Amino acid sequence: MTAYLFRSFEIANQIEPIVETLTPAIEEARTDQLLDLCSGGAGPMPPVVEALRQRGVEVHATLTDLFPNVAYFERAAKASGGRIDFIAEPVDATAVPPTIPGFRTIFNAFHHLRPADARRVLASTVAARRPIAVVERVGREPAVILSMPFAAIAVLLLMPTILPLHWSRLLFTYLIPLIPLLVAFDGFVSCLRVYSVRELEGLVSEIDFDPEQYRFEVGRVRIGKIPAHSTWLVGMPLDPEPRSVDRRGRRSATLAAR
Repeated sequence: MTAYLFRSFEIANQIEPIVETLTPAIEEARTDQLLDLCSGGAGPMPPVVEALRQRGVEVHATLTDLFPNVAYFERAAKASGGRIDFIAEPVDATAVPPTIPGFRTIFNAFHHLRPADARRVLASTVAARRPIAVVERVGREPAVILSMPFAAIAVLLLMPTILPLHWSRLLFTYLIPLIPLLVAFDGFVSCLRVYSVRELEGLVSEIDFDPEQYRFEVGRVRIGKIPAHSTWLVGMPLDPEPRSVDRRGRRSATLAAR
């Protein structure tokens, strides 16, 4: 499943909502270091780094996970031309060591966290005075949910293109179709679990922080021409002279602590 997800990001243009959210946030944070949490099999980070480069935004990303997939991390790092590295040891997104620098990112993985853990991720980021961007490309919308069975078909089409070929992938894709079924099921459950804008606002409202020292914004952006949206959350430590950020085309709300 991890191999399929990595391959799907390689060939599909599914990163525009991430880049649209991340670009102004990176410019405001004035950093070129990204610390990716819950990276899985490297996920969308390689194409995100390349898309940012094409926009003139040069960044260096570090991949991390509680259960790091070192083989795929190494693959992503090798292909990145020095723009991506990784931490081979486990990194808990709810308690990232404050000594690890970087603009924290979580792409298409925040829904795996229960509300208490999601709040800990945000609270620990505030405590470390790090910026964070959370972006989810799916949601509880009919167009997205109804598309999930087609993910099983995509697995059948893409699996032979994932190199190197492994007999176990072919076995559990074609003879015993566990991977297509699990990918479709995982996608369906992910749609149901993604936090809505209102739920993200609720998570933020339960965090203790000084709105004069830190700011959260949440919102959503339409995905291409289909009737579906990507949800996002950006947290930013405030400096004495905060810069205004243009977020045209997206509905957003700036949140303060309760």
